[in-house]
Amino acid sequence: MGYRVVLISQDGIFTGELSEAGRHFDEREIQPEYIAFPTFFNAHVHLNDAVALDPPRMALDEMVGPGGYKFRVIWGRFHDISHALRAALDLKDTSHFLEFREGGEKALRVLEAAGVDGVLPLARPGSIEEARKIARKVRGFALSSVRDHDVEFIEELRSFAKRKDLIFAIHAGEKDNEDVEGALSLEPDLLIHMNRARKDQLRMAMNEEVPIVSCIRSNFFFGLENMENYDILTEYHNWMIGTDNAMICSPSILDELSFASFVMGREENLFAASLRGHIIFGTQPRTALVEVKPFRFSENFIHTLVRRVSSAHVSLQLPAFPEKFKL
Repeated sequence: MGYRVVLISQDGIFTGELSEAGRHFDEREIQPEYIAFPTFFNAHVHLNDAVALDPPRMALDEMVGPGGYKFRVIWGRFHDISHALRAALDLKDTSHFLEFREGGEKALRVLEAAGVDGVLPLARPGSIEEARKIARKVRGFALSSVRDHDVEFIEELRSFAKRKDLIFAIHAGEKDNEDVEGALSLEPDLLIHMNRARKDQLRMAMNEEVPIVSCIRSNFFFGLENMENYDILTEYHNWMIGTDNAMICSPSILDELSFASFVMGREENLFAASLRGHIIFGTQPRTALVEVKPFRFSENFIHTLVRRVSSAHVSLQLPAFPEKFKL
């Protein structure tokens, strides 16, 4: 027993029968009951702060800077984080999450206790000693802006990550361009934001083929959007999409895409960027299913998926995506 679907993939839009587990697809003309698409990869998310949804508006530094509102709330409600994680990740459109996990070894234990699926943790250790202890439990390390940390510690952590063949990721160019060159000098494996980077800095990172993640809703929330940089990034083959802080934005990539498509267009580019993390980080998408009935008059199903479908519309997640459409 399978599903009659219109299937959206990077190779195009097809109709046919999808197997029950999602692994096989028989292309033929049918009247679809579902829209099927590969589950998305959230390339940047902070999940600890899901314990404090929708806080009062404040400046970026006040909210998430060192000692800011976010961290005061997290440490005050640490016992609730595992429950908040499970609630935040009760999604069917997005299957994998590259998470910037603040809190070192203690926060990793909370993640393990939550028992959630699909989270790839990048830890923020408090010392090199802690980094050594947790290195086998993480995909790498992730830091906020270079201006938030001791330079010697950053350089040592970056060197350690390289020796251990672990990811080294860092925020840069979020509120201004003053931390970008310091970040680039570390030769990072992943850059988060770059919305406020100068054009020459952005081009430098792209020429080095460093993957870059944009979090459009978060940038707009803090008044830090930059349409010119987004426009450049839409054409970049290592551009990805994330959702940033769960306290502000849901971790659903569909919800991120819907907002982004209205402010920047480029639906096909956004769709590709939302899957690219699977390629870069070696994960496999699953299949998400949406009942087609509310969208049966669509002129373009990729546009409809990106602009109009929300995470609430997704009714099923199957364990695999058809093998013939591997990313």
